[in-house]
Amino acid sequence: MFPRQVRDTGTPFQVLAYRIERSPFSDTAEAAGYIIAKRIAEHKLRCTPATVDRIFALFNSQRRPEVLAGIEDGSIPPSLQTLSQFAYQSTWDCLIHLADVCAQNPSLSQIRDAFITNLDVIVRWFSVMIDLSYGRLAGTHRFIATLRPQFSSTIAALLLNLTALIGPLIYSDLRLIGIIVKTWILNAKYPNDVPRLAPAQVFYRCLLHYRSQASGFCDDRILESFDEIDVDCDSVADVALKYLRETSQGQGWDPIELYTNLEIIHYFYMKIDPLKQALLQNNIGIRVMKVMQKITRVLHEQDPDPYEIHIPILGYSIWFLYHIAKDGDTISWVIEWIHSGLLQMLLLCDHWMERLRTFNTGFTRALVNFFRKLLPRLCIFKSFVVVLANELAAHEELGIGTDLRDPFLQPFVSVLTKLAKAQAKLARQLRHAPVCVYRVCEGPNCGVRDDDFRFRRCQGCFSEYYCSVECQRDDWSYHKERCHNLQLQFSDLMRADISSSDMKALKKFIHHSLNIMILDPQYRADFEQSIRRQVHVMVEYKEPPLDISVEMIEDGPPGIYVTATVHKGGYTRSIFFITTLAELFPGRSQQE
Repeated sequence: MFPRQVRDTGTPFQVLAYRIERSPFSDTAEAAGYIIAKRIAEHKLRCTPATVDRIFALFNSQRRPEVLAGIEDGSIPPSLQTLSQFAYQSTWDCLIHLADVCAQNPSLSQIRDAFITNLDVIVRWFSVMIDLSYGRLAGTHRFIATLRPQFSSTIAALLLNLTALIGPLIYSDLRLIGIIVKTWILNAKYPNDVPRLAPAQVFYRCLLHYRSQASGFCDDRILESFDEIDVDCDSVADVALKYLRETSQGQGWDPIELYTNLEIIHYFYMKIDPLKQALLQNNIGIRVMKVMQKITRVLHEQDPDPYEIHIPILGYSIWFLYHIAKDGDTISWVIEWIHSGLLQMLLLCDHWMERLRTFNTGFTRALVNFFRKLLPRLCIFKSFVVVLANELAAHEELGIGTDLRDPFLQPFVSVLTKLAKAQAKLARQLRHAPVCVYRVCEGPNCGVRDDDFRFRRCQGCFSEYYCSVECQRDDWSYHKERCHNLQLQFSDLMRADISSSDMKALKKFIHHSLNIMILDPQYRADFEQSIRRQVHVMVEYKEPPLDISVEMIEDGPPGIYVTATVHKGGYTRSIFFITTLAELFPGRSQQE
């Protein structure tokens, strides 16, 4: 019970003082802060700087260290620990309500000044709330927003000091990092005495700590805190590049830090229009590209078998490239980066597409659009890859089903697969490879090879070959529509053998395969008058030995496959097809 004179005649401040200083574990202590705030809001209590100073004096109560020590060593009973948290929360709530009152009444600028002069007390009290792991801090942003017009070097120091306390804060209440970010970080209105990079550094540390302590992924609620703030574009670019450079130059760096840097750049670029314009105007894309090229090379050299964190790193890299690959200089850096090992690393990641899709639902489509945009710059004409269904974990999720020629997938997988490890050696190995011509049974579960040309072909369209009636029957559900279309379109089918001119063109492909794949300008003239004919390179390395072969399919003579076995090697890990619409077979018209 309170003394009657305090309860009946004392001011709310006296009540609060009595409850906190004399009875810090009272379950009624929580009400005092609300009483004070309500009286101020109703103009029944005059709130002056002196009044605020009295509140801060309560914050510095002599009992505070004693209470904290008791909580830490367990000498305070658990039931009283909870009550003590209510007492401290009551005082913190009082501050928040006072901040609301100040924000709604511009005439109370002197009270804001009192907050500023007591920043050291605020920091200590904030640390108390963190030490208590108390989650009821949702209104803190209103209090901090009240201080915003008075930003000074003291506030900058407050930011950096709070960084040391951010660990338990984020772990107990995710919203707090959003509060800190939204209120403090990248505010273009800082006075001159505030270090320009300090806010971005605080955000970087907060985000990095959250990712390492929590789920490992950034919550959108954190980054969305930036949407309504004024952005210091130069700060973002400088901080991001600073950490990227440190990453590329360091030894034994943490991939999570790299991921964080890329995520920061990507988010600001995508969400904040002023920053996007600044990034484009300052050639941030090229600058980031140079650093990422080196990082990719280091990743590839130091860790040839990348682990899971590399996947989002590379994914965010390509996502960012998709949005900045607009001018010629940037495109040249993109191409150089691709050739420096970026896509080879993606191919080495098991089931990389499935994991990439978990980071952003729109990532796959953006990635496809990026390569589609990049294809003309690389002079690749309608390239695509047929990927074996059991080799791509995300195959079913993408909704491709049995249609392995989905145009949505074609340009995307082409560029990825075409730059696999084996490709660098492919051109040399193709120069003098033996060539043979054969047929393959089109049965869905067959694929038997016919080197002696004994297979029978469909009598409706004469385009598909089968080793048996059973295989033809099994394939009919897939072939029926194609057969009907071919009968309508062609009255005189192409002959089933390979002409000498076709064989000559095929040998030219074998000799210049890599150049034809990218259609290098110095070779393009050789194929200007020819039709486009699908040729695919099959790299099969599920089990030893490694076989790499070049085959002509689909648009070649119906049912005839021309192959050249170009390499046999040791054990590797997967299977993929590279299929390119190469301009082959001189002398034929496009209509043929």
